[in-house]
Formats: sequence, structure tokens, C-alpha cells
Amino acid sequence: MKRITLSSAFLILITLSFTSCTIEDRIENREDKLIGAWIIDKAWYKADRALFRNNVEDEFGEDIIEFFDDYTAVYDDLQTNELYWGDWNLSGYRTDDNVDFLLDMEFYDDRDRLFIALLSNVTFLTREKLNITVHEPSGVFTFRLRRYD
Repeated sequence: MKRITLSSAFLILITLSFTSCTIEDRIENREDKLIGAWIIDKAWYKADRALFRNNVEDEFGEDIIEFFDDYTAVYDDLQTNELYWGDWNLSGYRTDDNVDFLLDMEFYDDRDRLFIALLSNVTFLTREKLNITVHEPSGVFTFRLRRYD
């Protein structure tokens, strides 16, 4: 009979703890990080077949998105000084060896007309930084947000 050493048992325990996380657990973890206010720090747009991306910070820069734990959100457009209320949803799906996360956001004006709808891929998320990409029919927007204090 083989003996299991302490280091082998520890390695097995660590492996089980990482592999036992479900997609739902990982989504909840990211939702906790997402709750709060975020300011759009950088914004780019790259049209299909374009060689370079364009800086579009003048359209989005310094706008603030605040996510609430009841899955509502507010978009503060600093150019127009307007607030848009909406909803958000974070979902995940398994790819080959990874889990990708989608952040779906919809914001409406005071007459319940759609202001903006974004279905984005979350490419990076910590408690301080959020990077998302939004695929449009004509190209891709890339946004870098930072926590707003």
C-alpha cells in the first residue's frame, strides 16, 4: 500500500478546491467585484478590416457606470449631464479550458427609450480595474474602466 505524504495530500486538496468551483460560483465572485461605480478611463474603436484602432475617449471618457447588487445600474453621461437607468447581467460559459464572462447592460432615458445596449466580453476584472470589449456589426469597442471613488 502506498503512503500519501503530507505534501501529496495538500496538493490533492488544492487541486480539488480549484476544480470544484462551478461557473455559478465564479460568476458570483465576479459580481461581487463588479458592484460599485466605475469610470471609463480609456475607450477605443477598431472598425472591421482597419489596421489601427481609434481613440474614442471624447465620446465616452470620464462617463461613470454604477452597478448595484439588485442588478440595476446607472450610466452617468458627463457630456450631456444625463443619467440613464438600466439593468445588467453577468453570465459565463465554458470554452475549451476556460470560462468566458459576458456582461450585458441596457440603459434607458427618462421616457423609457433605449439609450445604449452593450453585450460585452469581460477580458479583465479586479476590484480596481475592468476591461470589456463590445462587438458591433461594423467593428469592436474596447473599454478600460477603473474604480471610481
